[in-house]
Amino acid sequence: MLLTLACFGCSAPAGSAGKGQIYLYGETHSVPEINQKEFEIWDYYYHEEGMRHLFVEYPYFMAEYLNQWVQAEDDAILDQIFQDIEGTQGHSQTTLDFLHSIKENCPETVFHGTDVGHCYWSMGQRYLSELEAAGQQDSEQYRLARENIEQGETYYGVGYNKGEHDNVYRENTMAENFRRAYAALPEGTSIMGIYGDAHVWVYEKDYSTGTVPSMAGQLRETYGDDLHTLDLSFADDVSAVGATETVTLNGKEYTAVNLGASQGMQFWQVLDAYEDVKDLPRALHNFRCDAYPCSVENGEVFLIDTTLQDGTVERRCYRADDPEQARTPVTVGFTAEE
Repeated sequence: MLLTLACFGCSAPAGSAGKGQIYLYGETHSVPEINQKEFEIWDYYYHEEGMRHLFVEYPYFMAEYLNQWVQAEDDAILDQIFQDIEGTQGHSQTTLDFLHSIKENCPETVFHGTDVGHCYWSMGQRYLSELEAAGQQDSEQYRLARENIEQGETYYGVGYNKGEHDNVYRENTMAENFRRAYAALPEGTSIMGIYGDAHVWVYEKDYSTGTVPSMAGQLRETYGDDLHTLDLSFADDVSAVGATETVTLNGKEYTAVNLGASQGMQFWQVLDAYEDVKDLPRALHNFRCDAYPCSVENGEVFLIDTTLQDGTVERRCYRADDPEQARTPVTVGFTAEE
């Protein structure tokens, strides 16, 4: 059953009514099961929540081409894009199927590319040439495309042929591009984003050098609890992510949302439970926020089921009292009767 999608792993904080919410999902690129789940999530947000803006780990000019293709009657634009990205992780039938699903089912989707200018030498230059031919050198699209091409040139730099890239620059620039694109939307707009898993780990540094916060970590400094993340690549069975079941804490029933299971640990988020459990006795065990598959926000409640060597399952309860106040953010264990 699909899900309490606007909540799972991403419950909006109290007092956020009318504020735009940012929902970021991490992936391993071109995995069919993950792309299918991402489409299901976007389809829900599109039809049930009225979202239209989808942020993606593509260059600005590639997203602009996708916006043209969504409105086109044929696949000529998409075919050219896929010639340009041949040899990359995104060059797959899985990606094609995902994009076609969006065009067929969510035709008003607006893509926003916030990565540096990959393929600037082909796709980027072609996009600029088309704008020049149309006399649009003074347009915002031309300025942003030119800037994105320059970002690509900086990222690849002189070490391109050696496979040497400036990944710190890329991580910082992705965050800057995201903030610019989001600020251009009407105030209060909620969006969904899809990025490689390492870019959405809010508690981690960049995956290449470990010297700067991840893209999502930088964005959280800007958007606080209005930014929510869930790493879909974490789960052994991503199809189960978002499914719900009823759990009982201290004699009261709640809805728990499946956040994924990995290495014998099953994670659940318990919705609307914090006020009832915030004063329950603390247990001796805590759980680090960076070990969850999602961002952790004040006032959230989690269950973690661990399968032991003898096959039995041990359930522990955790709540987020104020994790950001700790040097190492943690959720606090507590005791509750079922």
